[in-house]
Amino acid sequence: MASPILVTSYVDPDLDGTACAIAYAEFLNKSGTKAVAGILGAMHSEAEFVFGKIKSLAPLSLRDAHEYGQVVIVDTSNIASFEGALIPERVVEVIDHREVSFPEQFPNAKIQIEKVGAAATLIAERFIQTNTEISKDSALLLYGAIASNTFNFQSVLTTKRDRDAFSWLKDKSGVRDDFVYQMFLAKSDLRGERLQKDIQGDYSWSTFNGKTMVVAQLEIIGAQKLAREREPEILKELRDIQRERKSDYIFLSIIDLEEKGALFVTEDKETQNILSRLFGVSFEGGSSAWHTGLILRKEMTPRIKKEFEK
Repeated sequence: MASPILVTSYVDPDLDGTACAIAYAEFLNKSGTKAVAGILGAMHSEAEFVFGKIKSLAPLSLRDAHEYGQVVIVDTSNIASFEGALIPERVVEVIDHREVSFPEQFPNAKIQIEKVGAAATLIAERFIQTNTEISKDSALLLYGAIASNTFNFQSVLTTKRDRDAFSWLKDKSGVRDDFVYQMFLAKSDLRGERLQKDIQGDYSWSTFNGKTMVVAQLEIIGAQKLAREREPEILKELRDIQRERKSDYIFLSIIDLEEKGALFVTEDKETQNILSRLFGVSFEGGSSAWHTGLILRKEMTPRIKKEFEK
């Protein structure tokens, strides 16, 4: 019997990556291709919240993907995001939605990279276009992922395709009207060690022209209150990550879903200078600067890339 294809996302995936892995494995199985969903590392807190609302079994928990001969990756196209847990030549399909992508890293893969608000939209469209029935659990996961990735449709990266997929998934999932609000409230609960866990679990790094920038991201209600009350803890986490990753620059972007802006936090002066040039913010001698208007990490990365490649 042929081994199943593994569908997975980057290490420590957010809700979009987790939802896409589970739903696309379901799609492949219903299309006649044996597949399993697996998670590398730990899911983000928002994914844990959504899993508390569904009945299906959780995906496989994996240390690496080395035992699988064929792998599909979703919500990423960057081998660095797998931290050695994936052999790129075994990837047979890539489904991603980012402007900055690296399809050349996967020589044997079929590539789908389309700029929409969430990779979950691309997975939902597979079901819609082929008239394949989707389970309520997968529909709920994809529904939550689109809402999360687009900041409930406030992000400038939101497209009509995201809205159409979201509407279709709402009908299929039977979700309550207050589900999205409750999900964002759950993401904002950073008491105790949750703050450290969420910062450590949601940072990415990119290297352009020999310079590495680490960008951590939180998406909550009450960004400035969090920074005011827990800035020393935040700065310590950033120092630890910078030391571990040996990065040149690092900052945390705390996106405030009610105030519709982002608070950039870093004590690194060179990083502050870069952010001031690129985004017009002012640190005013402190460690934080407010950016009016929602801005996602994936929106920042192309601008950082352009700055480093001057």
